[in-house]
Amino acid sequence: MSLLKVNKGVFSYPSGEKVLDEVCYEVGKGELISILGPNGAGKTTLLKCTMGLLGWKEGNSTINGIDIRKLSPRELFSIVAYVPQAKADTPNYYTEEMVLLGRGSRIGFFSQPTEKDREVVLLCMEKLGISHLIGKRCSEISGGELQMVLIARALASEPEIIVLDEPESNLDFKNQLMVMETLSNLTHENVAVLFNTHFPAHALQYSTKALMLAKNGKAIFGNVDEVITEENIKKVFGVNVALSEINTINGTVRTVVPVSLLKGKI
Repeated sequence: MSLLKVNKGVFSYPSGEKVLDEVCYEVGKGELISILGPNGAGKTTLLKCTMGLLGWKEGNSTINGIDIRKLSPRELFSIVAYVPQAKADTPNYYTEEMVLLGRGSRIGFFSQPTEKDREVVLLCMEKLGISHLIGKRCSEISGGELQMVLIARALASEPEIIVLDEPESNLDFKNQLMVMETLSNLTHENVAVLFNTHFPAHALQYSTKALMLAKNGKAIFGNVDEVITEENIKKVFGVNVALSEINTINGTVRTVVPVSLLKGKI
């Protein structure tokens, strides 16, 4: 049985404009699933509908076969952790305080964090290599470091599934690599990872499966090699690309090279 599954999900705005049209996909333990699509295709909307932050008009999302609408918020977010895009207006907590917020689903409503909760925070920060950020405020660190703090906050809830909204956006090459390597390592611990991205090359290099979302609301889902093809990218993004392999010091790396715009797509 899949850990997380979306069954013929449909979402539309009150105006009637359909954004997602019978989207189907599933995520298993230890899988890294990437969601790709052009701007405005509804990638973030898909993530929010999947987690129940927005309601499906038709279809549903299930976790371990149970409709998420039957789970209390506390039950749901003890299984699923959400990492939004890192923004400059993130509350100016100390980094360890930000990570401690991830323990919310494990702490009683009228309880205070315990020594165990604080130990989990330190372990999560150590695991992600950001212990040196303890004692610094979120406003004092780089965008890449803040993204790692938000991932640590998600890990602190000890989830089975982590959902991330464009975790490598607005980061330099080093920080992009740091984030993607971290997500890949999490799958080795049997955590399911679902993220949306603007980088097809990241999906090719790290994902086990991919979902490509078009502006008409239709989606293609399957193994990475079946979804991220030159023809599919051409249809969905309106761009001619070349898929290639590059020999590096770490072995062969697959990538996507944009070649030209399709006529009429400028």
